Amino acid sequence: MSLKAPHFELSDTAMAEIPFLAPALDQSVSARRIITGQAMRVFAGWGYKEAQVPLIDYFDTIKRGLDQDAVERSFRFVDRSGNVMMIRTDVTPAIAKMAAYQLSSGHTHPPLRISYASKIVRLDRSAQRSALENYQLGVELIGVPGLLGEIEVFLIALESLEKLGVPDFQFNVTDHGIARHLITATGAPNRIRESVHEAIVARDPSGVRRILKRLGTRERFVDAVAKLADFEGGLHQLAEIQELIPEDQNLHKRLDNLRHLLATLSALGYRKHIRLDMAELAGASYYTGIAFNIVSESAGRSLGRGGRYDDLVGVFGPRLPAAGFSLTSEAVVDSVPVAMLHAQQVKGAEEAVIISEEDMIGGFQKAISRRQDGQSARIVRGADR
Repeated sequence: MSLKAPHFELSDTAMAEIPFLAPALDQSVSARRIITGQAMRVFAGWGYKEAQVPLIDYFDTIKRGLDQDAVERSFRFVDRSGNVMMIRTDVTPAIAKMAAYQLSSGHTHPPLRISYASKIVRLDRSAQRSALENYQLGVELIGVPGLLGEIEVFLIALESLEKLGVPDFQFNVTDHGIARHLITATGAPNRIRESVHEAIVARDPSGVRRILKRLGTRERFVDAVAKLADFEGGLHQLAEIQELIPEDQNLHKRLDNLRHLLATLSALGYRKHIRLDMAELAGASYYTGIAFNIVSESAGRSLGRGGRYDDLVGVFGPRLPAAGFSLTSEAVVDSVPVAMLHAQQVKGAEEAVIISEEDMIGGFQKAISRRQDGQSARIVRGADR
């Protein structure tokens, strides 16, 4: 027996009482439009093409790219044909699905550089409209592995915030792969791993120690995982973890990779905006490696998140490395006076900037120079020429 979607109508008064249906007729609408235009110009300047992502998707398909929290916070309904549909809660899984289908059909080839400005709707504990309906602005880079892809994503996010006039932003950087590697090495069962993860996010090293000591975990592994929850953060976390587990070469490779990323961003002039914080493990569960949370004192909340998610595209099709970020436009509006938002046009024809693994700093410096002059800079990896 097929299920039919119920048909109902709402009065204007009833609509105003439902937070995500209430009309928005304030200045934030104009500010969001300005911010969106600014951000999309930056994305285009780095060679990203805008994609239109459907707001509604088939739940049985898209749920493969969602964690339990995203599923629980989603709006779902049954359409007239009996299909369970879901209103989008996060753009990245939808982009991953779209890219996987395009790549599987042979209609396109990696690397893909995709930008978007799309609405999301999430259930939340708060009843405020802004907590339910938001707009995400972001990019997804699919098919570029390693630091080259990650640094490209960082630089686009950094330039976007500079061009938008956010005065006091900071990237809190972590590596989900390091955290999972260490937690797995303790031998803790899955349900305990979740508790350890929550204690790290809460920056509660004592809680981490208490949980793992109950399991009889070796002291040095307890100490290494507890280091992730260090409230102060900083490069000392990496050195202390490496000293505690000197024999784990896979761990050392990940630690060195993170150091290389931080050193490269510093060499490119962004040291003041970058802070290592290994406890910054909240957000979507699809992140597999280096990730970041963008915060601002003026907004009083997160402006957006990003990072590497090498397993997500493979959920829907061919497995490909991927990285990206998204900004929440409402949070950016809260942090920037509208008067500071000046439209800037991208000048000059698109130029490819070829960057090799051996000279990433020199290549990215050329790209930054072009962007500072208002010119485009589409990154091409040397190996892809």
